[in-house]
Amino acid sequence: MRARRILAALALTLGVMAAAAAPAQAAPIRAVATEEAISILGWGDSIAAGVGLGSTSPAGPFDAACGRSPQSFVAQLGAALHAPTTNLACAGATTWHGVVGNQMANGTTVPSQLLQTYQQPRARVAVGIVGANDVNWSGLIAQCVATNCATPENRAAFAANLERARVGLAISLAGLELAQPQQIVLLEYYDIFAGLPFTPAQLGFTPDEQDQYRLWRGALNSMIAEVGSHFPHVTVVPLEMPVPLQLPGTPGQLHPTAVGQTIIANAVRAVLR
Repeated sequence: MRARRILAALALTLGVMAAAAAPAQAAPIRAVATEEAISILGWGDSIAAGVGLGSTSPAGPFDAACGRSPQSFVAQLGAALHAPTTNLACAGATTWHGVVGNQMANGTTVPSQLLQTYQQPRARVAVGIVGANDVNWSGLIAQCVATNCATPENRAAFAANLERARVGLAISLAGLELAQPQQIVLLEYYDIFAGLPFTPAQLGFTPDEQDQYRLWRGALNSMIAEVGSHFPHVTVVPLEMPVPLQLPGTPGQLHPTAVGQTIIANAVRAVLR
């Protein structure tokens, strides 16, 4: 019943929006006492899921399909704060197919993260990251490494996908606001060059591709910050510190290591209120 009421309210919100067109060791996460009991909801893509770091045990119905790990920053944060934690993040999630709508993950239909959110007890903090899959981020990176990504066609496709992601992120955050968390933490994307023991040239990036990568990452993070600024409960967190990443060629390539996930968890912990 609650889910239906919230979905109806979300439909009204969307109608209004459419009319408006709009390896060092990381420091341990510090647990602190709070007057109000904290609970955490994770949402978003493979970074929040903790891809490449081992599966959750015992597994929930979509944990294996989504690549969720007990070493994700969501799980680490919950454990450090002794907080009830639910992680809905899923590898491959976009704003439209994952958060707002259903997605296919490893042959499994995973329900919309918003719908799953409405079926959960109210969380005090919802923390996540999404948007990279909307702009084909991993595909662009792979093309930079293998051939040439700095092409007019890729620039045009990125620009179009970014605008679609802008609307999808706004709808995602509007839907999360309807679930009434006290705070929504929205992460920006880390710099892959800062998290690997290789130079950009060693990874296969030409100087032009390095410049293009930085422009694309800057545009993606600026979009995330701009959209987040319009929502009263959203705190946007840049990830400008080095985040150690799993090496190219491994199952979780270019995703944070367990230490990298701890660094992200600490960045989230620093802004909780």
